[in-house]
Amino acid sequence: MFQLRIQAIQQDCLFELTWGTGQRLAATVPYPSVLDTHYQTWQQAYLSFYSQTQPLPSPSQNSPFRGRSAGSGSFAPPTIDWQAQLIEAETRLLYTFHRWLRSPELYDIQSTLAGASRQSASDDAAIDIFLTATPTSLLRLPWEAWEVGGMGGHLRIARCPAIVRSPSANRSKPRSRPRILTILGYDPGHTFEADWHQVQKSLRHLAEIPPPIGYHPDLTIPQLKQQIADAIADPQGWDMLIFAGHSNDTDLTGGELGIAPGISIQIKEIQSQLAIARQNGLQCAVFNSCNGVSIADTLINLGVSQVVVMREPIHAQVAQAFLIQFLQELGNQQDLHQALIHTCDYFKTDVNLTYPSAYLIPSIFRYPNAPVFQLHRQTWRDRLRLLCPTRYEAAILPTMLLLSWLVPVQNELLDQRVLMQARYRQWTGRIEPEPKPQLLLVQIDDESIQRAEIIEPKPMSRQYLADLVTQLSNSGTQTIAIDYLLDRAHEEQSALIQATQSAAERGSCLIFGAFPSQTGGWLQAPPELANPDYSIHGNATRAWGPSHRMPLMVGKPDIYLFAFTLSTFDALDGDRPCIQSTLTDEAQTIYPRLKWQPISQFAYGTLGGQYWLHPITDFSIPPQQVYEPIPAWQVIERSQTLDLSDWQTVMIASGGYEEAGLQPGEDSFKAPLAMQYWYRQDGNPHRLMTGGEHHAYLFHQIRTQRFVVPIPDTWMVVVAFLISKSLTLFLRQARSPKRYFYLLLWAGLAGSAIAYSLFSLELYLASVALLLPIVFPVITIFLMIGSHVHRNQLHQSKSRSES
Repeated sequence: MFQLRIQAIQQDCLFELTWGTGQRLAATVPYPSVLDTHYQTWQQAYLSFYSQTQPLPSPSQNSPFRGRSAGSGSFAPPTIDWQAQLIEAETRLLYTFHRWLRSPELYDIQSTLAGASRQSASDDAAIDIFLTATPTSLLRLPWEAWEVGGMGGHLRIARCPAIVRSPSANRSKPRSRPRILTILGYDPGHTFEADWHQVQKSLRHLAEIPPPIGYHPDLTIPQLKQQIADAIADPQGWDMLIFAGHSNDTDLTGGELGIAPGISIQIKEIQSQLAIARQNGLQCAVFNSCNGVSIADTLINLGVSQVVVMREPIHAQVAQAFLIQFLQELGNQQDLHQALIHTCDYFKTDVNLTYPSAYLIPSIFRYPNAPVFQLHRQTWRDRLRLLCPTRYEAAILPTMLLLSWLVPVQNELLDQRVLMQARYRQWTGRIEPEPKPQLLLVQIDDESIQRAEIIEPKPMSRQYLADLVTQLSNSGTQTIAIDYLLDRAHEEQSALIQATQSAAERGSCLIFGAFPSQTGGWLQAPPELANPDYSIHGNATRAWGPSHRMPLMVGKPDIYLFAFTLSTFDALDGDRPCIQSTLTDEAQTIYPRLKWQPISQFAYGTLGGQYWLHPITDFSIPPQQVYEPIPAWQVIERSQTLDLSDWQTVMIASGGYEEAGLQPGEDSFKAPLAMQYWYRQDGNPHRLMTGGEHHAYLFHQIRTQRFVVPIPDTWMVVVAFLISKSLTLFLRQARSPKRYFYLLLWAGLAGSAIAYSLFSLELYLASVALLLPIVFPVITIFLMIGSHVHRNQLHQSKSRSES
């Protein structure tokens, strides 16, 4: 244990480090005044960022922070990027802070702490540094962020008041089951009741948690204060006190707690009850509220051995997230100090983008030499601790989870996975020998443009489109979809209007492509062309490209997906008129079914719109099973000999000519690996994929109602971790395994990986259509087992050398 006293003396700071049996080091280092400036800048950015998270209160509302608001009113949405300002201010503050602490004058102190840190690392035991800093402005600096000794978690900093008058709590007989008192503040804008429920959820298996004490409309203020005082001084005693609500520092009364509308209770008012609670065994207190430095000082002076507080204002959402994570750490039997460190690490690494700088706010004040409070399980559940990862496993699991969360990595693995599925489909003969797709794709390619002597194919000749519509309608085509944007006037517009009118008279349903406008609304064909009496629009946007994720829309759209519209009227087979009301009626029963599977509904509804379990476009199916391509020139020039009467649904689309667009977001795209594989079968592996082909794949999946749902890599990494952890626990029982044992182990793992891969490939093709990830789960298991085998072999080598 070390005691570090830091005292500001004019423009300098005196550092005094004591430990052991009288060892002492002292150093004087100039205090950089810019540090105060950077702290104030960071504090302002911090308050501004979290104030914009929820509007500042009006006179009838409370602050979004768990503390009293200094002002009231409303404000316009901020034009300053306060998150960027906060990150910059935090970086500047910590840089200046660490640079100061690396001053040459502090070399001896740093070296001593570094040596202790190395020793604690080898002993796998934490060493505490009790830090006292005066004045208060010096104490408010983020000392917990000091990279002392360069070893992080092995040396941990606890704050300590400069003056401690009372001894710490010393309960002679430990309780068989710890007791936790929860006091809830009041705020009409926040539900502190949820904090108590979280305490119950996380700690009820470890401690006795009576109902909370807090504001009730039937109680007068004196009655409420007396209720709080009586609860604190309960003769049965408490081990832990948790307060959730509003609080603030005060100069003379030791801090205040908001307990009712506009009413606070001063710590000085319940000082005697807190002293009684300390005598009855109160060991620690947690104040999940704002500005608690003076509260911590007061409680430590009363003999409460550990107090966790927030040194700055804290937003209600951050406070709730902090409490959840902190209680989980306590529920995992971490001591109070270690639980706080882990919680701050979580805010620093896991949710720093959501709650920036929040990890700098919590602090723990401790009484020197007092044991750290810790909850212990008293049941068979202790065995679950065996599932906690070792140091090596703790590095493997976060790494794999992080990689599995990266969207670019997911997309690359998904692309490779569907390519593997395409090859497996062909190798196992899962391709129909003579497929008859339901869609004829008429492609206007370069040869068609040259034969028609179209000089300027962008925009596409309306006369040429009219000729195609006429030929198709004459052949009896039931549904004709035009995958072109026809929103602009054209000199040949009348020809296309006449052709569509004639096609409608022959009973054809016409579907035109529509695209979202950057200014809102839709870019679509004018009413004189796309007459709503016999035609309809479909959302043909290229924003999705040939993405593996299917384009699904939420709610009831104004214009349905192009592929969905086409598949709906293909299924109706001319039984209902081609108008918007028909599509709307059918969508009430068909669209929800085609849009979601039950497992996808769970992901979107329960997980708040997560892209987990998002159906993918199945490019593992060869194109000849999806659509029948035909050049547009053949439809026109071979109309006398070409029999198109068997095709009820036809899409007219670009065939990849240059003017149609070769840039992302236009009409031609780099094909996914699976499509490149199929193109290679036709001798053209590097050709681009057109938007019409993409719509054809979407049409095929919606028409057949087969949606492939990928199971998230993160889920399977966790499953693989649990399986491998269970296996390592089993392997620990093996005494001095022979070399052949490891050979059999690796052979078994390799065989299991192959079997799992084959099962995943088959499950993709089955009626359930689930895609189980292969790479991350297999790597996780191999790394977990490999780390166990490596440690075991090192242990055996060490044992042999010692013998």
